[in-house]
Amino acid sequence: MTVDTRWRDLPDYIIGITKEIWEDREIATLHAYSAPDIVVRSPGSVVVGGQLKGCPEMTVRQVVGWGARRYWDMVALGGRKPCKVIGAEELISDRPGFDVDRIPRGSSTETPHAHDRPSVLMPAAGHWRVVREGGSDRLAPGDTMSVHARLSHAATPSTSGDTALYYIMATDDPAGPGRL
Repeated sequence: MTVDTRWRDLPDYIIGITKEIWEDREIATLHAYSAPDIVVRSPGSVVVGGQLKGCPEMTVRQVVGWGARRYWDMVALGGRKPCKVIGAEELISDRPGFDVDRIPRGSSTETPHAHDRPSVLMPAAGHWRVVREGGSDRLAPGDTMSVHARLSHAATPSTSGDTALYYIMATDDPAGPGRL
């Protein structure tokens, strides 16, 4: 057995080969570090062994949109602008009768606006102040606020730090089972 001196210990080996295979995009090295008939699941199919060499490389958006829909993926993909989470051509491609956007601090606005259809506000992080016709409300993670069609409103963070709000808007798509 040949000993590879690049790795100090087992954790260093695991971290090192993971970086080499995925971050450095040396996917073909999977064959050197695992069984010759390794099974890799991809969005298009299950790939076994040498078939991996012919697989096209996927973009970050394709990988995140297909197999991993985590909060921090939405943060990274959205940055300081809204991240389109659920919709016909969004991170989670589906038509459930509504669209979902993740609104971070940097894309909220104090300018009141209204929509021609109902919407829902759900804080994911931080506290939010919603100013609406007739008053204002404070929302925190776990709260849900229904906003009637044509009701003028504005939602802005009311705390420092990480803040994000899920904004759900009805669509013309019929509600029902999704396409996932």
